[in-house]
Amino acid sequence: MRGPCGTLPSGIPATHGSLTYVDLLGKPFELGGRGPDAYDCYGLAAEIRRRVGRPIPEDYTHGRDARSCHLEIARAAAVCFVELASPEPFCLVSFRIVAPFTSHIGVVLADRFRFIHIMRGCRVAVERLDSPSWHHRITGFWEMRNCQDGSFKHKRAGE
Repeated sequence: MRGPCGTLPSGIPATHGSLTYVDLLGKPFELGGRGPDAYDCYGLAAEIRRRVGRPIPEDYTHGRDARSCHLEIARAAAVCFVELASPEPFCLVSFRIVAPFTSHIGVVLADRFRFIHIMRGCRVAVERLDSPSWHHRITGFWEMRNCQDGSFKHKRAGE
């Protein structure tokens, strides 16, 4: 079945390992959305990661355009994330939607072949990482590293 911006799973249980997400499918996009009624891509990623016991920092300031999203993602990657060689269950996946900027994220599901995400003008959907629509847009797979205060903020000497 085709969703507004992706494929909603048909005949596939909306449970992967310890994650159940059927209640999220079809939820609408809202800039700065942190649920439960609407999400943006970061808000959805935060909710999925919270459900699997691997939360991500809450201090992401959502960008209104590709460039500002790119800068936020780059700042977060430099401070709290390590890039992975290949997808792992429930890691973040980043995408280039508007070249040359990485401005979108989703969460890889337990099977390592699909991801869950939401975009402006779309609803929460599950899609394949290897689909022609997404494979060429992937800019990396990411996992949290030691972020002691749970924040993206850079620390100055003496803080």
